[in-house]
Amino acid sequence: MCILIDANRTGDLVKSPPGPAARLVLDYVGNSGGKIVVGGKLEKELVHNHNLLKLFVEWKRAQRLVQIKAEVIESRVEELARARLHQSNDLHVLALALASGARVLWTDDRALQDDFRNKSLIDNPRGRVFSGPKSKGLLTRKTCEKACK
Repeated sequence: MCILIDANRTGDLVKSPPGPAARLVLDYVGNSGGKIVVGGKLEKELVHNHNLLKLFVEWKRAQRLVQIKAEVIESRVEELARARLHQSNDLHVLALALASGARVLWTDDRALQDDFRNKSLIDNPRGRVFSGPKSKGLLTRKTCEKACK
C-alpha cells in the first residue's frame, strides 16, 4: 500500500489544519499502514519544504517512507523519454512509480494524471489518481507489490 505525492500537493500536507484530502493521506500513512514512496528528483522537490522534511523523518523512523535510489529512477526516466508516450514534464514521477511498484498518485497536474492512467506507461497494475474523499478507497487497497511490502 504505497502512494506517490507530487510536489504540487506538499503545501496541503503541512497546512494547519489540513484539508480533507490531506487528512486522509496523513491518516493513511500515519495510522493505517500505508507508505509513501520517494526518490530522486521528486524527493528533492518534496523535502524543499522544511515542515515536510520533519514529517518525512518521522515517517522514516516509523518505516512508512520507502526510498528508491536515484540511479534506478534515472534509468527509467531515460526509457520513458525514448518511448515518447508522455504528455507531462514529470517523467521522474512516472519512473518512480515504475521502479517502486506504487500505483496511487496524489497530484493536481492534469497532464501527469493522464500519463499516470495511461496503460502504455503504467500497467500491471494500472495507475490510479487519488483526488480526495471521493477516491479514499484507493488508500485501502494493496497497490504496491515491489517496494512496499
